[in-house]
Amino acid sequence: MDNQGKLDGVSAVCAVGGAIAALVTNSAAAAALPLAGAMMLQIYNRKQLMNEINNHGQNVEKTLNLIQEQQNQFSLFSEKIQLIQTDFATQIKLQKQNYLNNFERQNQKIEQHQQLLNELNQITNKLITKQEELSHVVEELKQIENVTQGLLNSQHPYEMYYQRGLSHQRLGDENGAIADFTTAIQLNPHYAKAYHMRGLLNANLCQYRAAVSDLRYAAKYYFEIGDLDSYKTTRSLSKKLCDGISDIEAVITQETFEPITANHLFDVN
Repeated sequence: MDNQGKLDGVSAVCAVGGAIAALVTNSAAAAALPLAGAMMLQIYNRKQLMNEINNHGQNVEKTLNLIQEQQNQFSLFSEKIQLIQTDFATQIKLQKQNYLNNFERQNQKIEQHQQLLNELNQITNKLITKQEELSHVVEELKQIENVTQGLLNSQHPYEMYYQRGLSHQRLGDENGAIADFTTAIQLNPHYAKAYHMRGLLNANLCQYRAAVSDLRYAAKYYFEIGDLDSYKTTRSLSKKLCDGISDIEAVITQETFEPITANHLFDVN
């Protein structure tokens, strides 16, 4: 039982006691004293009750203030969280943009490197081609040197001059080739291949009359040795030259060797 209940009990006992005393003694004074005591107890009881109510109100107010303070702190905390989220989102956006920019720059560098690599490969391929052409030139020059040295001891020097003439032709030296083919013909007037090649070179130099004459001799001597394919070829060429076809150069190119010229071997572009 709480204090309030105890005080109410004591007040009730006093009131009952006063009533009993009044009945027993038949005296109003005897009844008044307990009643006065009961009244005092009630007043004290009410005062205690008011104090408890005030204390309770203060506690409630403190609790409300604490709740308000916690709410304020929660609001501040929420604002901080919002600011952190906003800042985090901004940083993520900036990092993403930086990443995209770096990625784009890297792609551009890769494309530039790839382009440089392609250009380097092209230059390398050209250099390889030039090296191969230079090797062919060196081989032809060696062939010319070997043939020149072998002319003195050769049993068929006209063939040596013919081979050297082919080397001059492949090197683009048409005049040197014609000179060797002419020497081969002088040594062997029935040498069909020398007439054939000299005729092609004369046609390429627009010396058409000399070309027709050489090709006719070539056809004649091919026929004599039974080389009918070469006979038909040289005979057809001489006839076309006589007929004056407009695409003489195309016909001549089909029948001659592609020359290897040394004047462009060291040009990279």
